[in-house]
Amino acid sequence: MIVKRQAIQDPILIILLGIVLIAYHTWIFYSYPVLDMIRVQVRMLSPLMLILFFKKYTVPQGAKIPVYLYCILIFYLLLVWAFSESPNEMALQTAKNLYILIFFSALLLILHPKNFSYRFLYIIPYLGLIFSIQAIGLTGLSLIDKTPSDPTDLIGPAGRLLPSYGLWGYALEHINTEVADVIRAQGFFGEPTALASFLEVAAILSLGLYKVNNDKKMLIVFILCGVAMIFTFSPTMYIVMFLVVSIFYYITHFQRIGYLRLLILFGLVSTVTVVIVFYIEIVTGSFYESPLGRLFGKPTVDISNRLRFIWDSLYMFSEHPFGIGFYGLDHPTAIEKNLLFGGLIAPLIWLTQGGIVALVIQICIIFYLIRNIVINQIRVPGRIERYIGLSVIAKLLHDCVAGEWFSALFFYLVASAIATDAYPFSWKAAG
Repeated sequence: MIVKRQAIQDPILIILLGIVLIAYHTWIFYSYPVLDMIRVQVRMLSPLMLILFFKKYTVPQGAKIPVYLYCILIFYLLLVWAFSESPNEMALQTAKNLYILIFFSALLLILHPKNFSYRFLYIIPYLGLIFSIQAIGLTGLSLIDKTPSDPTDLIGPAGRLLPSYGLWGYALEHINTEVADVIRAQGFFGEPTALASFLEVAAILSLGLYKVNNDKKMLIVFILCGVAMIFTFSPTMYIVMFLVVSIFYYITHFQRIGYLRLLILFGLVSTVTVVIVFYIEIVTGSFYESPLGRLFGKPTVDISNRLRFIWDSLYMFSEHPFGIGFYGLDHPTAIEKNLLFGGLIAPLIWLTQGGIVALVIQICIIFYLIRNIVINQIRVPGRIERYIGLSVIAKLLHDCVAGEWFSALFFYLVASAIATDAYPFSWKAAG
């Protein structure tokens, strides 16, 4: 009975989580009001569906400290909301941004070997396969036909007009190569680096599933994800993957990593990542019309926007050291000195929206997870947990340069790391 139940539950979880991740991370639903309404319902109902459908609820021991810290963070952000300049207008934004923590809580409750096998990890590689084929196809279309086949423009959350290639996704900008103008692959994601961030995780997990479970299909997924990542032409992605390999070598060759050394290492690596990305973009952007500049650089306006985002964030922090709440980013008219939307750097968002208190809490959560769970998992060879840990590190590094505060993919990875650290999952449904 348990085997049959799990045989049903595994694909249901994969489908449900796939829909949730698509709803949170892509712009597929933004094209039409009806689809956008569906997106809202998926985000609202999915955590409740997870909890109601699966019956075995257990909170892993390793999740208790992060959960306690998130509770403190929620309480603090509610205080920021209550004492904000526009509490009525910010109420909806606060609820919307905090609700994703229920999704995280649901995953912590249900990710248990009595409910699932390791097959719940296949969702990211499967989605990565779909998005990789889409990205490669978009690149091919741009080589054949530089003009998008669908003249309808999508106005995304950042207010951009994105020419559409229909089912192949949206085009952000052209890259001038020696052969032709190639559009940076982004599929239905908000920008190429957002797609690259998702594919980084898909590539790492698919490689792990291939090596640990000898699943040759996952090797094909890994190769396709790698090719699609190249077509995003994301400097952040190139640097993050290099750093992930370097950190993997460091963790596996140095057995003792103290708390202070880990904190310094994380801060140093994050800072170096930001500096290198900006250096590449600025230097190559100075000759943006050359092939190399178009591949790795940014036009002057994009570089100016990112630098302005940094200075605006720091200036706002100096005026509001305890945060402005969630309303300030989505509705910049709420405060006279506001953030420039479009330069999403996660630590600066933590700092401006939640102030120094939220930044410290978020760093403590990340520090605890890396020190007590992720590093230990990476050190154990021949297990899928190693690749889950590397995925968490890749997501963290990418978000430090271009990411969000609360991400469904990040919470999925963290919940997976905590669950696999606590429970002995098997590849087959337990009998």
